[in-house]
Amino acid sequence: MLSVFRRAKIAHQFRLYDTDGDGLLERADLMRVADALAGARGAAPGSATYQALITLYEAMWAPMQRRAGGSLHARVTLEAYLAWHEELLADRTEYESVLGAMAGLLFDVFDDDGDDVVRLAEYEQFARVMGIAGTPASWFPRLDLDTDGCLTREEVRTLTEQFYFSDDPAAPGNWFYGAV
Repeated sequence: MLSVFRRAKIAHQFRLYDTDGDGLLERADLMRVADALAGARGAAPGSATYQALITLYEAMWAPMQRRAGGSLHARVTLEAYLAWHEELLADRTEYESVLGAMAGLLFDVFDDDGDDVVRLAEYEQFARVMGIAGTPASWFPRLDLDTDGCLTREEVRTLTEQFYFSDDPAAPGNWFYGAV
């Protein structure tokens, strides 16, 4: 069962993915996110990065679509999104295959210069594309677990796990998608 706090974090993420702000997730919302992330990285349609993003968001959409009745034009409510996350987070293998893979791909997409770390400017680009409100520079130091000025792949993995699994309000991963 998701705690009230974890539900609030995941609801915040739902609102970021609901690109048209209608209170429902549709495949088109996720495809707009994938397009925006690819565009921010300069990945043209047909490129490997673009295809990886589309594939990953399609993989996210498939189980949500089933939960919403299986229609090609399914519309996922916040409650269905929360219920899907409750199922997904109950199975560590399933979490790794969907959300763990998402964290890894997002890291690759926003490691703009390929130096295997994400710096503040790269994270700010991610925040801007995702529509995360606020000033990322104000919370980036919380995300930087080893205080070296950048996020490593392992830090992003830890932060993602904290976002989805932690009930500790002080956990740095709660800030991965900005203030909840």
